Amino acid sequence: MNKNNTKAVIFDGDGTLWRPTGADKNSRPDSIYKGDQVEKHSHNNLSLVDGVYDFLKNLRACGYKIFIVSAHPVPGPEALEELKAKIVNLNIKRFVDGFFCSDGSDRNGKTYVIRDIVRDFNLDARNVYMVGDSYYYDYEAGINAGVNSFFIKNDYCKQSVPLPDDVQVIDNVTDLSYR
Repeated sequence: MNKNNTKAVIFDGDGTLWRPTGADKNSRPDSIYKGDQVEKHSHNNLSLVDGVYDFLKNLRACGYKIFIVSAHPVPGPEALEELKAKIVNLNIKRFVDGFFCSDGSDRNGKTYVIRDIVRDFNLDARNVYMVGDSYYYDYEAGINAGVNSFFIKNDYCKQSVPLPDDVQVIDNVTDLSYR
């Protein structure tokens, strides 16, 4: 079966699309997680990164499919419900074609989810973009899944080695061009 020409963007959530309310760009976005637990009603204490709502709206208007993939410390169904609550509470559900969770303890988890999205939605991997704030969990997951990747520069996700020269680095989701 031929792949369709639809373009798609797969976003990480925490630190990429939203942050804890009041947190700045260089604060750890995962402060709502306590080990393998999530603070009760943490989705009520999140805010979209500046410009993200309009960015998603415009991306959607340009015909892109939009997905959110989160590496989550809690097990399957509970993680998915928490992610859905975030998306609904932040009023972006209308723009999202699908949202998925991977096991937060498995650095390769997002790679498998991204591959599944490409396969299940019959997408051409050359037209799919992964965007996230973790080099290992987001950027490398996209590369390992065979899609284009962008890494959001930050001070909280430390790499043990300098970033390779070919890494596509942006300051914010809204730095991406979608035309």
